[in-house]
Amino acid sequence: MTAYPYGCTEQLAAQGITLLSIADMLPEKKKEQVQKMIPSIIQQVCQRQRPDGGFALWPESSDTQSWVSSMVGQFMLMASQEGFSVSKGVLASWSRYQKKLVQDYRNADSRFLWDLEQAYRLYTLALGGEAESGAMNRLKESQTLSPQAGWMLASTYSLTGKKAVAQEMISALKSDFTVYQDKDRTFGSPLRDKAMALASLVLADDITEAMSVAGEVSHSLTSGAYTTQEAAFSTCAIKSLASRIGDGNISAQVTYGSETKSVESTKAAVRMGIDPESGGVYIENTSENILYTQLTVSNVPAGNRKVEARSNGLGIKVVYTANNGKVIDPSEIAQGTEFTATITVSNTSAVKDYDNLALMQKIPSGWEIVNDRIGSDHTSLDSRDIRDDRNIWHFSLPKGTGRTFKVRLHAAYEGEFVLPAVRCEAMYDPHICANTASGTARVTR
Repeated sequence: MTAYPYGCTEQLAAQGITLLSIADMLPEKKKEQVQKMIPSIIQQVCQRQRPDGGFALWPESSDTQSWVSSMVGQFMLMASQEGFSVSKGVLASWSRYQKKLVQDYRNADSRFLWDLEQAYRLYTLALGGEAESGAMNRLKESQTLSPQAGWMLASTYSLTGKKAVAQEMISALKSDFTVYQDKDRTFGSPLRDKAMALASLVLADDITEAMSVAGEVSHSLTSGAYTTQEAAFSTCAIKSLASRIGDGNISAQVTYGSETKSVESTKAAVRMGIDPESGGVYIENTSENILYTQLTVSNVPAGNRKVEARSNGLGIKVVYTANNGKVIDPSEIAQGTEFTATITVSNTSAVKDYDNLALMQKIPSGWEIVNDRIGSDHTSLDSRDIRDDRNIWHFSLPKGTGRTFKVRLHAAYEGEFVLPAVRCEAMYDPHICANTASGTARVTR
């Protein structure tokens, strides 16, 4: 979460919520890093507030986005509670925006989760001490209330001290959430929704059931890729649970190889490094609490390791051409040559439209970007981010369609460099992705 490659407002807010949630569980150096990052995130999101008080998804967008605005509000309130400086004017304008949308809302078909957007608005207002009881009651009485909205609304009732109402609601709610089939303005997923349920159970004092759901959430986080949305809601819920299940004291003996270390901590989580060549690890729990352990093995791939091409739901192709239109080989280009990279991304699904796609083209160190606009179709892009060493485009792609991007490049520095893979992925569905193979790019005299 400290180095996420994209910069939409949802991801910034999610990053902030996650870092605030896990800060107390981090080693001191990592915690200091978080302390330095939070003010920067606050500054970035505040710059994206629009005149109506809401927040836009992208820096260049003029339209506010409801779910994102609630996420930013939650992040700012959490940051303020942790002692970080947050503009009172920004918060006041955001509060007026939330209250206006709360009053304008009318009960509607829950298929698109508009009711969840309303429940989240109510939750964030209650978090800031400005609960809208009338609107909460009206939403509760809706005949078509979605389970997601029900869990979030139950959390809101708990925040306002009405835990009996929350517990009654929870008793009738399901937590076996299914995969989203329609376009979703809340960036949702079953894991995100399960994390919302976990937070609601904790607030309603149902710790036994919360422990069971927490195990499912934790397993999902450690078993594969997850989105920023999932990380934010999961870590926030787990932090809330950790604060309710006792003192969190950890006491254990960790033996690997011929060495034994004692681990003593009052934190809910402890990280330690071990010698990877020591063989097996034996952990003895010397505390009275249940201790959960996880062994993570990581390595740094060699610089010359080749990335293989792959495709799942998306297709991607890159062609390099000289100024005369002739196709050229990027593995060897004469110094001073100007040429164009043409990237084509296609949606290979026959049934599904893809939103929130991110296409990233990193360039070899010996190349320079001359002009990102030449021949490119930037209409209907969500956003674009052009840096010294890369281009990033954000866009949507209906099923069975494709889109082409062109970038003008210059072979500037003599030498042999890594040609990075060009990658496109769905930011809120990590399984939908495609990338070219990496290679070598030589710039010759």
